[in-house]
Amino acid sequence: MIYPERLRPYALCAGAADSILQEIAMITEVMKFKAGDDILVEGAPASHLFLMEEGEVDIQFNLADGRDVVVDTIVAGELFSWSALLDPQELTAGGVARKD
Repeated sequence: MIYPERLRPYALCAGAADSILQEIAMITEVMKFKAGDDILVEGAPASHLFLMEEGEVDIQFNLADGRDVVVDTIVAGELFSWSALLDPQELTAGGVARKD
């Protein structure tokens, strides 16, 4: 659990009622990653929606020839791993920490 005030800076949460933020905060956990860590693996179950507090994550697609191509870089204040909210809850891209 985190304090609900940590959620308020995110655009998605900015106008939310305190009671809603409290509910979200109750199921939120802080996770830390080092640069180079795999955070998301394309095709794996999507079990988390991530709110980036600090650092950067490269979102990658694995091409048929085995190359990984960066299609986006997530920075502080952004959300990623939306697949956790949508059926079939399977990751459609990979994610690697660019910065701690």
